Amino acid sequence: MATKPISIKDDVSDSVTTEMRKLGFTDYETKIYIRLLQESPATAYELSKSTGVPRPNTYNVLDSLSQRNVVLPVSADPARYVAVAPDVVFGQIMSSTREICDDLSSKLTVLSEPEDSQFVWTTKGETGVHEKVHQMIEGARTQIWIKAGDEILRRHRDALVAAAQRGVAMIIILFGSDPQEFRFSDKVDVYLHEGNGQRMGVADNLFTLIVDQSEVMMANAGRVVIGANTKNHSIVTMALGLLRHEYYIAELFMRLGNELTKEFGPHLSQLRAKCFTSEQFKAFQNHLGL
Repeated sequence: MATKPISIKDDVSDSVTTEMRKLGFTDYETKIYIRLLQESPATAYELSKSTGVPRPNTYNVLDSLSQRNVVLPVSADPARYVAVAPDVVFGQIMSSTREICDDLSSKLTVLSEPEDSQFVWTTKGETGVHEKVHQMIEGARTQIWIKAGDEILRRHRDALVAAAQRGVAMIIILFGSDPQEFRFSDKVDVYLHEGNGQRMGVADNLFTLIVDQSEVMMANAGRVVIGANTKNHSIVTMALGLLRHEYYIAELFMRLGNELTKEFGPHLSQLRAKCFTSEQFKAFQNHLGL
């Protein structure tokens, strides 16, 4: 039978070839398929002549496309082929690809960390920070640890009371004077910071919240409020260690306050002198009138 040259425009042909490569088609397969869309049925010889694909390659291409239901043989001697409609071909590819992707997603998800577990998210502004704090308290299931001033705790009092009512245990390290104000249940332990509730250094201007030992929020309580929260295991573990030591110190001051003052000076000043900078230690002394 007479053959006609491929009439698809060069720029369109190049675009189609590029897109079909992404789906796993070779350039020869694309040429054969396009030709059959234009004129079917056709033999391997006719397709080789009209596309310029070498005849041995044409047979291999037709066999590959037939196995993938992209072309169909319609006669045996000589073998002639027709193209399967594009909407059918690419619909099948789309369906099978979606199934493969869904399967891989399911299998590989169990190997990966949750998307947000390794990142530290920064929130700037008082409203945004306190919205996140409220959200974390509402989501707490078993445990809340907080180091904060009484003014911040009052702001989240309703959410904390609700958490206590649903059985969430709490440890609160309080900057303030009245621990009883925040003992919402017998599962809530409140300790005055270092036995007196006073702020001692620059770091004590921070608010720290840890929920279920899995997520932490740290924020400054200054004029411009900036908070950082994360589920990163290493950072959460570090924050847990810091609050554990705050708890230890609070208990020690409650039981051995006079002995600690005698041994290390008021407010552990002798210890602080070794790890504060001179500027920090001077500010510490001025703050406490030492």
